[in-house]
Amino acid sequence: MFTTWFVIIFGALLMIVYIIWLIASGKFKQLNIADAGSIFFQGSSIIGGLKLMVTTFITQFNTPTSEISADKVYVFYGGICVIYISIATLCNKVRAVNGNKSE
Repeated sequence: MFTTWFVIIFGALLMIVYIIWLIASGKFKQLNIADAGSIFFQGSSIIGGLKLMVTTFITQFNTPTSEISADKVYVFYGGICVIYISIATLCNKVRAVNGNKSE
């Protein structure tokens, strides 16, 4: 599920949806390459955060209890943070296109 191609395709799909949404709302002139690239990388980061969380969760059950490191909690939390920041950035980009620049 978390192969490189899946990450690339998910990021590209989000970017395409964003561009189609700009065209449909008549604001295609607001599009620049930095925004499109940012949307792509935010989508990729969401998948990366999920991969970080799932990998930590799976390896915790495959490792004997005596070897479970407390650092895995922080790695799992880091995955949550990556997802949160990516979604917040995507929401800010959507608000900026709609004219609401509140952050």
